[in-house]
Order: sequence, then C-alpha cells, then structure tokens
Amino acid sequence: SVLLITQHPLTDFFIFNTLMNDYKEILKTLLLRYYSPHPIGVVEKQYKTTSQVLYMAQGIIPSEPIDQHDIYDVLQELGFTIELVEMPDNTLVYCWCLYRKASH
Repeated sequence: SVLLITQHPLTDFFIFNTLMNDYKEILKTLLLRYYSPHPIGVVEKQYKTTSQVLYMAQGIIPSEPIDQHDIYDVLQELGFTIELVEMPDNTLVYCWCLYRKASH
C-alpha cells in the first residue's frame, strides 16, 4: 500500500497511475514466465477468459488497482490471440489463447 502525503489531485493520479503501470509490468513478466502467445516449444494450449487471468493475478496483485480492462490491455500488448471456443454446455465464448510453457 502507498501512503499519499499530499491531497493534490494531479499528484495522487500520478502516483496511482505509476502503481497501475508497475502492476501491469509485473503481470506481463509473470504471464510470459509460464505462457507464450506463440505455439513454439510449448506443452499445452489453454483457453482463459479475461476474468480467469485476473483471478490468477489476484493472489499477488491487490484487487483494487487492477481490473479486467488492465488484464485485457496486458494480454493484447503481449500478443496473445483471441479464439472462439465451444464450452462444455455448447455455448461459444471468445477466450484468450495461452500456450503453457514447459515447467522450469
């Protein structure tokens, strides 16, 4: 958590925005440690919704400063693709395609 010493709106926004970008960078690093946006040298193809990826991150990133929009931005910036996937109940849902890397 961050202690804001000033109540100046622009300063508060800058500090909050800096924290948000730090969290996004942490998320990018973690995603690329375990997943690849490309099928080269991977073990398994997985499909995850934006909310599922957000849930994965909530174990290490506070839930307040990050939301599904941030997850979407991160996945898009890293080059993960979206595919239409048939769910067990036969509904079609767009999901992110993540290629699980081999264990380290």
